[in-house]
Amino acid sequence: MKSVDEDKLKEAFVRVANRVMKDSGGFISKMMMNIEKVLNESRSSQEIEFIDGQLAELREQVTNLVRLNTQSGLDREIYEEEYNRLVLEMDELRK
Repeated sequence: MKSVDEDKLKEAFVRVANRVMKDSGGFISKMMMNIEKVLNESRSSQEIEFIDGQLAELREQVTNLVRLNTQSGLDREIYEEEYNRLVLEMDELRK
């Protein structure tokens, strides 16, 4: 790999630093937008974790419903109604 002349590297750094200082309003504006974006994304990840928790709970309810039906033979209409309700709720959360 070709080595970089230290003086040229210093000059390039100074030029970039001067540009940043010259456009400090734009730089700060971009920085604030990026901070806000990260905060919004973290809020979204919290919402996703909440939804994942709800989905896990619904999956457990479906499993329990299937077990109950297998063990005690629920009325078919009641079973299908409850099963479909749970599946619909899970589909809505996935969207």
